[in-house]
Amino acid sequence: MNNPLDLALNNLVGHCEAVVSGLGSTGLLSPEIWTNSHGFEIPYPHAITLGGEDRSEAHLQHIAEFLTNRPTASPTFVVDSYSNLDLKPLGFEIFFSVLWTMRKRGPVELATPDDFAIGEATTPEQLREFDLASAVGFGMEGAPMSYADDLLNDGRYRFLLGRSEDELVSGALTFNDGESAGIYTLFTLPHVRGRGYGDAIIRAALSNSPDLPAITNPSDMSNNLFSQLAFSEIGTRTVWVHWPR
Repeated sequence: MNNPLDLALNNLVGHCEAVVSGLGSTGLLSPEIWTNSHGFEIPYPHAITLGGEDRSEAHLQHIAEFLTNRPTASPTFVVDSYSNLDLKPLGFEIFFSVLWTMRKRGPVELATPDDFAIGEATTPEQLREFDLASAVGFGMEGAPMSYADDLLNDGRYRFLLGRSEDELVSGALTFNDGESAGIYTLFTLPHVRGRGYGDAIIRAALSNSPDLPAITNPSDMSNNLFSQLAFSEIGTRTVWVHWPR
């Protein structure tokens, strides 16, 4: 598999399915779409389009069928992986758009500030700590837990914990599917931003799998950090939401 966007999509699907199935909801995968009807109030999608932008008609059909069969008591989030669909006729609206970016395989120099130490979550208590801190970092304090304890035994995951004066202030998780390494849930708490912690976390994440290309969907806030570490744009994805009526 040489197409960069295919690598990114496979990584994202594997990660999303692992997280949601860990909470008890198993999804379905076809060459054109991944779906999971979960009703959890967590920031993970219900559908991700696959197979290329030339399959837009099939994507629309799959999404329409999925929406018809899914309970509508909660919002439905769809990742339009190629940003080429119009889901408004199905009652969706655009939630946000974000870049796909990738870094070619290769080593990275670590750069950890003196007052900052990076470790990994190895216990359920540390995983809960990561979950709670990441929610605060994304402005979602009080959100339900996203990560089941079983993920600690899934060799594809590493949960990085960045501490300053014993406080968990920054972190990220990595998902290594053997073809690429995804960097997700990068966060830094608001009161310590601008100190180089996010850069240190990204470098630590990259050092875990230097023999694989790395992929991520950077936010407006983190895009500059990733760009400085040789991540380049490979596409754009659009997330649509269908609110319950």
